[in-house]
Amino acid sequence: MEVFREAVRPVCSPGFATSHAEALARPVEAWGSLPLLRLARPARTWATWHDWFESVGRPPPRPRYVDLSDYVCLLEAAVAGRGVALGWRHLVDRHLDEGRLVAVSRGFVEFDRNCYARLTERGRARPDARRCLDALGALANSGPRASGRTRGT
Repeated sequence: MEVFREAVRPVCSPGFATSHAEALARPVEAWGSLPLLRLARPARTWATWHDWFESVGRPPPRPRYVDLSDYVCLLEAAVAGRGVALGWRHLVDRHLDEGRLVAVSRGFVEFDRNCYARLTERGRARPDARRCLDALGALANSGPRASGRTRGT
């Protein structure tokens, strides 16, 4: 089942946004001094900083990447103020709504890729798993939200 279209935007903690306000207010080409959080081994189909920069403008001459092992750790690092992360729509909404993260761009960049979920053989035999998958699909497809405070780029 298709859950949602892939769409990302840079996010960071409110404290990080405040302490790096001058750099974040510049065009993205000037973000070279900012630590950019990324997955050390991204899935082949997940958008990367390279994809995002290609969509919105040229990247900094020498981006300063901080590699993390998984997306949960990456979001925790962003909430802790360690840098700017790419936030996937629907995966960062709660953090934005609760003010733990703020958006640092004007909107999500959509890609021609979709995120999918499916039941395993064992899951197909469990009614609770089907209900969970249906609920995930309903939540994700309830439409994009304009959640979170934004700092313009």
